[in-house]
Amino acid sequence: DAQPTEVDGYRGRIEAELMLQQFSNAVRDYARVTAFVQPVHPDAQTTILSGYGDRLSATPDSIPGLTGASFAYWWFFQYASAIHVTNHLLNLQPGSVYGNLFRGSSRLLLGATPSRGAADLDFAIAVAPQSADVRFIVADAYTYGQPDPQRALAEASLVIAPANSRLV
Repeated sequence: DAQPTEVDGYRGRIEAELMLQQFSNAVRDYARVTAFVQPVHPDAQTTILSGYGDRLSATPDSIPGLTGASFAYWWFFQYASAIHVTNHLLNLQPGSVYGNLFRGSSRLLLGATPSRGAADLDFAIAVAPQSADVRFIVADAYTYGQPDPQRALAEASLVIAPANSRLV
């Protein structure tokens, strides 16, 4: 809040949100980076990605580093790189909700191996069936990546359903 246009504050908060599986909050904060930070720091994307590159060079198996880097690639539409990084993450944590969810989303958004992407998304749902954040990302993947309006609507409807009837 004290430095609303500084890259590192957002990067750190986004990474923490991802580790807490608050994926929609992380999306919101990257939207803020786009709206508030990039006009002041046009090199914000380069700063974020090179920072993760440096971090992963020093500690290549860092779960927070791999998570943050893969999400940054996903946000900046670099899906092949996101898939590469999530593959590494999933080698370390095969059951990761985050890794499966964002590898699946990246696969659909890239148009690469859509059946494997769908399987990744289904795995993430199976592991966290009551997570509105997971359903939000799945709805996005079926809206923009592998267009399936009925599936996207079904997933989005689960996100906005009343708490007492959500994801029964």
